[in-house]
Amino acid sequence: MTTLRSAARLTAASALAGALLAACATPSPQPAETQPAAPGRAWGEMAPIPNPPEDESSSPAASPAPRRAAEPQARSAPPPPRESSPAPAQKPGGGAQAAQAAQAAKLRTQGLTELNRGNVESAVRLLRQAQALDPDNALIARDLERALRISRAVRSAP
Repeated sequence: MTTLRSAARLTAASALAGALLAACATPSPQPAETQPAAPGRAWGEMAPIPNPPEDESSSPAASPAPRRAAEPQARSAPPPPRESSPAPAQKPGGGAQAAQAAQAAKLRTQGLTELNRGNVESAVRLLRQAQALDPDNALIARDLERALRISRAVRSAP
């Protein structure tokens, strides 16, 4: 009985092996054209993105040529050039006025620095000097008013 079983097993195994061999021996359908294998990409390398097919509407050659503006009408003769007048002379003392404005700006900067350091009385003194040099400067007037408010608040504090 053991030999029958062994023989049956052997027959079944050989039939199974034959079926597998037959399946492997049958050629699988291959594409008509074979493309060479693309080289492998390294880790983290992006795959190339193929370009979209160009259609006629997106190509620059297919777009209509830009329309040119109509030719301008011929002009009459250009007007004669004007005589250039000399630059207006500076008023006497104009350089001194600019120097005073620069000095006032410097004093304003020093006054604001003193105010930020907490030296309110020194800031008020510097801003008053700046306002005397440039009385029309709104920034100096604003900063002086602020320094005076702070000075009054400091004096009234117990």
